[in-house]
Amino acid sequence: MSKSIYLGSGFFIMQKKDSQDSVHLPPIEFSKNQLTYFVVVSISLWTIAFSLWFQTGIDQSILFYLNAYHVNSNLVMINRLLTDYGMSVITLVFAGYLALSFKIANLENGRQAFLFFILSFAVSSIAGDVLKEIIDRTRPFVQYRGQIHSFSRASSPSFPSGHATKSISLVLPFIFFCPYQGRIHNLLKWLLGFLALGVCFSRMFLAAHFFSDIVAAAALVFTCLPFSAIPSNHIGKRMKPARWATAAKRWMLVYLALSVLLHVL
Repeated sequence: MSKSIYLGSGFFIMQKKDSQDSVHLPPIEFSKNQLTYFVVVSISLWTIAFSLWFQTGIDQSILFYLNAYHVNSNLVMINRLLTDYGMSVITLVFAGYLALSFKIANLENGRQAFLFFILSFAVSSIAGDVLKEIIDRTRPFVQYRGQIHSFSRASSPSFPSGHATKSISLVLPFIFFCPYQGRIHNLLKWLLGFLALGVCFSRMFLAAHFFSDIVAAAALVFTCLPFSAIPSNHIGKRMKPARWATAAKRWMLVYLALSVLLHVL
């Protein structure tokens, strides 16, 4: 006998009663409407990103407008903190969820979602780094050397923004596919969403990226997210129920390691 327990946003826990009372890891499923939404949004964002780049005027105006506020030391400090620690805070929240799943029974059934978040980060980050090298766009502080002040000395190409790609790739699947419901979880979705936006804004404020680089990062994540579900489902299908707890501890260590590495990088 089997039954399905709905966890929200397309997540199901399939419980199959047999002699060992085993529970099988559910797939990450995109509904037809969700898939259509992601395709439309990704195409729209790519179109906007390249249009802004080739048009140049809007990118330049935003860059020079924000650069004028570099005289405000408090704004500079806030944006440097967002750039340096924003992504680390996000990964620490996810590590906290996994740690609490060993103490709070209601959180245990949602552990598999955090593997999906890791893979979303990995797929989008790798795709973004490859795309950077292929497109090889000049950073704004290089293109406008002597005209603007920058707090970035990054040597990699500009398009898309790596910080924006990484922060959005962590938070976007959490917002759409977090299996938990309730006031606290919904509040965390909003807070982490604003934190990711803050990281994106900080890259423009510090003159590390153009606005179009940020839009391209969002487009890339929307493009990659459905593909990230493929390895997540493959791993989940092959994983035995007895290994879930051990796997969750490893995922927690991955998030803790990322919290350090993302600050260093």
